[in-house]
Amino acid sequence: MIIAVTALGMFTQSTETFNVLSVFLAPMNAEFGWSRTQFAGAMSLGSLLGGAIALFVGPLIDRFGPRVALGIAFGLVGAAFVLMNWITSLWEFYALQTIARMMSNGVTGVALGIIIPKWFIEKRGRAVALGSVGSQAGSTITPLYVQLLVNLYGWRVAAVVAGIVIWLLSFFPAIIFMRRQPEDLGLLPDGATPEKADDKSLPVADLREPQISLGFHEVKRIPAYYLLIASICTTWLIRTGVTLHMIPFFMDHGFSSSLAVLVLACYATSGIAGAVIWGYSADRFGARKSLTLDTFLIGLGAAALLMAGSYIWLAFLWAIFWGIVLTGQMTLQKIIFADYFGRGRLGSISGVVTAFQTIAQALGPVVAALAYDTYDSYLVAFVGFALVSFIGSACVYLSRPPDRANA
Repeated sequence: MIIAVTALGMFTQSTETFNVLSVFLAPMNAEFGWSRTQFAGAMSLGSLLGGAIALFVGPLIDRFGPRVALGIAFGLVGAAFVLMNWITSLWEFYALQTIARMMSNGVTGVALGIIIPKWFIEKRGRAVALGSVGSQAGSTITPLYVQLLVNLYGWRVAAVVAGIVIWLLSFFPAIIFMRRQPEDLGLLPDGATPEKADDKSLPVADLREPQISLGFHEVKRIPAYYLLIASICTTWLIRTGVTLHMIPFFMDHGFSSSLAVLVLACYATSGIAGAVIWGYSADRFGARKSLTLDTFLIGLGAAALLMAGSYIWLAFLWAIFWGIVLTGQMTLQKIIFADYFGRGRLGSISGVVTAFQTIAQALGPVVAALAYDTYDSYLVAFVGFALVSFIGSACVYLSRPPDRANA
């Protein structure tokens, strides 16, 4: 049930990602005469504020659980999309999207990222992969139905429907079913019960390995923590910088808006396979090795996008590759912090990570937009993204988990 509710939350959280917001970019800019930089600025402002509140949200989730936090966040994000039906000016758009991005990044991003790692240890990679399928399914389906509604009824109706879907699929399930950790229900991680834990022949994770559980004051003295933050910042800079501008990029190369959305949907669909691949890779080879490779491949993908607009078949081939590697970053990020630092204060640790992450997340769309507005091309931005990603890959490789025996 926890995996299912988390997957539903990730499904609707995709509404406030750049995959979906990029569908609104062209029709809204055409109606109001905004630049791409102005549109991206609203997302960036909300991301920065989300990072600020994540510092406080993480410890609260550790203490009280995610149910109330997710209920408030999904309620406000849904309301922001519904209210977009009535906006007439840039400041109104900024007000609504700032709230939505702040809740998405600062609350749901933190909460949904730590729920499954708190419930699973032995099966963590596979469990996170299954939960991440919801995110990729949302990234596939949501842009398609939003684009269809935009084509049939306009972007305002599409925004209202998107908001209602958020309420139905995430607000109510989170309030009813979400729980903090298995111990609150008298269970153990990986679905074990205390009775099973007494049977030494059963593979209960708590009995198989010494468990590490560090707080932020301990974690901040570990070099690996900062290396991982640096790497995550590079990949989120690229992720948001490329994704928000993906549809405009392909439309600039002669693709129709519907075809560009199909490319985006292909990328999101391949991410379902990517979540499973990288989840099993983490269980088999370890999160550090898997994330090192994945971060390097993200850089290659950013540079390869410059050629993907030349042919339709090449665009879809690139989308498959991009979906697989980009989903790896999301999946492995959830796993590696729990593997390195434990479950006990994962919300506090992730909240600080989110604060740094959202700075990069906010800069990505603006950097790409400024590059386009300045040079009438994404060349400088995408090549720069690739170089930054290679540095991030080196950071992951150099990180080392703390010694469990001395933690």
